[in-house]
Amino acid sequence: MRIVHTALVALLLTGLCALSSGPAHAERKVYLNGVDLADVDVRGHRFDGCEVRFDKAGNIYITVKGLKIETAAASTNKNNSPATLGKRYFMVVKPVRGGNAPYRVTVYLNGKLTRLVKGSNEMQVFEITKYVRPGDNQVRMIAVRELGKKALSRSPKDVLEIVLGRGTIKNGAVIIQVPHVEYRRNASETKRFDETFHFAGE
Repeated sequence: MRIVHTALVALLLTGLCALSSGPAHAERKVYLNGVDLADVDVRGHRFDGCEVRFDKAGNIYITVKGLKIETAAASTNKNNSPATLGKRYFMVVKPVRGGNAPYRVTVYLNGKLTRLVKGSNEMQVFEITKYVRPGDNQVRMIAVRELGKKALSRSPKDVLEIVLGRGTIKNGAVIIQVPHVEYRRNASETKRFDETFHFAGE
């Protein structure tokens, strides 16, 4: 994924990304307009007028008004090279009440490790277009309850919900237009789950 924006500030993102790599915060993440920077190439870009926010886990959320994001596939298509898919696909992890759904879910798409997901107070958004192929696609989700944490919730109201589907980005926000997989695990459950889903890529 690459970023197109008229105003450029790399120092801010470089400094924040450096913070995220420290040994005390090995799992700290940085999000740009709700999209994980692990899926975004920010090299050589600068952003003025940013809003920066930190959640309780130390994750960093950067909001840039008017920012447009496009995939490398979309950029290639502009250069008259054929794109494999005509649509874009996203995985959205909805906020969990109090961030307290003690499950970790490993997501595989067409046999490839796509993402390790766990509950958070914040919405998490990942573009997965590069893993999707035309025709049948297989999604495997393995959910394991986390152990060894204090005050693990047992409430069925604490739900980890993952939605995977076809979508678009509008005004810097991801909109799922066609949900293909809607997956839920709640904190009252204790078993390990290993489930497979299918959907048609376009």
